[in-house]
Amino acid sequence: MTIKEDIQNTYQEFDELFIKELGRSIKYFQMSQIRDQFKKWIDLKSPNFEDMIHAEDSFLYLYHFIELQEIRKHAIYLKEMGNEPIYQRFLQEFFDDGSPSGLQELKVHQINNESDKIWFSREDSENVINEWRKDRFRDYP
Repeated sequence: MTIKEDIQNTYQEFDELFIKELGRSIKYFQMSQIRDQFKKWIDLKSPNFEDMIHAEDSFLYLYHFIELQEIRKHAIYLKEMGNEPIYQRFLQEFFDDGSPSGLQELKVHQINNESDKIWFSREDSENVINEWRKDRFRDYP
């Protein structure tokens, strides 16, 4: 299984788990709420995680999946705007078919760092993630 598939499967697995245990799809939760739920499950020694590292890795994959969807949405938006040079520049900056995740390595590191900041924070995540996205796409209005 590739990293791309692992990321997608992790999202689907936890989406089903959130629906089963919390009654809502994971897409309706902020990342900080997902983090808090993961930590609650860890404290309860839930069988959902083997250990803290498994929980952190799963959280990273969820965040990666969600941000990859945002990047893809922005690419579609740029394509629909009809400015081919900007669209092509965006594709070159963000995507790499040769990388395990499909993203440029620099973007992967950026997303990994963001995920860690949310995981180790105790704050709400929505505003800070929106700021990161605004910064990420600032050159592509």
